[in-house]
Amino acid sequence: MEIAKNQTTLNKKIIRSFQNREILKKSWIIGVCSLLLILLSFGIKNGQIFLRSIPFLVIGILVFPVYVLILKILFSKQNKSFEEITLNYTFTDEKIIVLGKNSTSSENSEMPYSKIEKINNTKNFLFLYITPYSALVIDKNGFSMGDANKIIALLSIKNKKR
Repeated sequence: MEIAKNQTTLNKKIIRSFQNREILKKSWIIGVCSLLLILLSFGIKNGQIFLRSIPFLVIGILVFPVYVLILKILFSKQNKSFEEITLNYTFTDEKIIVLGKNSTSSENSEMPYSKIEKINNTKNFLFLYITPYSALVIDKNGFSMGDANKIIALLSIKNKKR
C-alpha cells in the first residue's frame, strides 16, 4: 500500500548545498588539529607568552581553509557534468521505490527501510542516509501524498536501528 509520494528535482545548487553540509559536518577533526597546532606554536616562559614555532603557527592557520578549498575544488570538478535529475519517491509499507529520470535515461530502484542508517530533517529537505556519505534527498515541498512527518514516523516504526 502506498503511504506517501514525493517528487524531488536535484540540481547543482541542491547537490552543492548537501556537499557543503557534509564538508563542515565531517571536518571538525581538521579544525581541532588546526587549533592544536596553533596552541603548540606558542609557549610560556617567565609568565610571558612567546612564539615557539612559526611553521606550526602557519600550518595551523592554513590547514583548515586549505582542506575546505581542496574539497570544494574536487566537488566542483565532480559536479561539472552533473545533469538535473527528477526523482519520484513512492513510500510503501515495506520499502521506498525510486524512479529517477534525466534528459537521457531513467532508472528504477527499491530500498527496504532497514537500509536507512540515519535521518536528517532540515527546513526544506529530508536526508535519508544509506551510508555515512550518501543520502536520498527529499524535497519537503514535493509531496503529492503524505508529508515528511509521516515518513519520519514510518521510519521510526520500520527501522529500529536509527
